[in-house]
Amino acid sequence: MAQQAPKTAQDPAQPCSYMTYPVNHPTNKPPLPPSGWRSEQSAVVLVDVTVDQHGYVKDPAIAISGGEVADAAVLKAVSKWTFQPAMCGLRPVETRIHLKINLGVGKHGTAPKEL
Repeated sequence: MAQQAPKTAQDPAQPCSYMTYPVNHPTNKPPLPPSGWRSEQSAVVLVDVTVDQHGYVKDPAIAISGGEVADAAVLKAVSKWTFQPAMCGLRPVETRIHLKINLGVGKHGTAPKEL
């Protein structure tokens, strides 16, 4: 009779009873607006990233585009970010999160009116 391997805490079939989500490190620099942008130009980009159990970003993907140039600036910036990882109890775990990034020239963090 074959023995089944014991389930580990990382088994996705076992839900986490106490989960905390990743925390953005204050050293993460916001994306730089492209140099060709006009004064007062802005965009909002929604990006999904996986934060691994060490706090590193992997697999960033644009969820809602702010335009090709803005998307490229956001992907470049967030791929270098680090986080305090999500925790399942006292154990760090990998998780996928959704980030809203405001990218603007002139009025910092302004969003386009259509959003």
